[in-house]
Amino acid sequence: MGEVLSSRRARTSDRAQASARLLSSSKGSVTAEFAIILPTIVMVLGMCVAAVSLIASHVRLSDTAADVARLLARNDDPSLVHQRMDAFGSGLTLLRSDSDGVVCVELSTTSSSVHLLGIFPISARGCALAWSTEVTGD
Repeated sequence: MGEVLSSRRARTSDRAQASARLLSSSKGSVTAEFAIILPTIVMVLGMCVAAVSLIASHVRLSDTAADVARLLARNDDPSLVHQRMDAFGSGLTLLRSDSDGVVCVELSTTSSSVHLLGIFPISARGCALAWSTEVTGD
């Protein structure tokens, strides 16, 4: 009986030593996994921030296009149009089209000062009913 008990202890001791060797050999794997995962997480978060910046810039550009179209449709002072466009940022391109009493404006930009991803062009269109000073009489 003593031999069986001592052989069990020996096997248990061998298993404990094997487990200790396995654990000691995997200490660096946690560091390696962390070194791979951390840059990936930072990159994904950076892409999310850049996407939100791009969307926010598009919303601002849409608002600016609507304001500029309204100012042009009312024949307001051109300095107000320039002032509104300058408030958005630099690098705006304006394309105006008039048809059937409607003034439409398309603004576009690729400036990196407007959004984080300056490589993507963004554009927005705004239209307004043209102001008429003509009075029709019956």
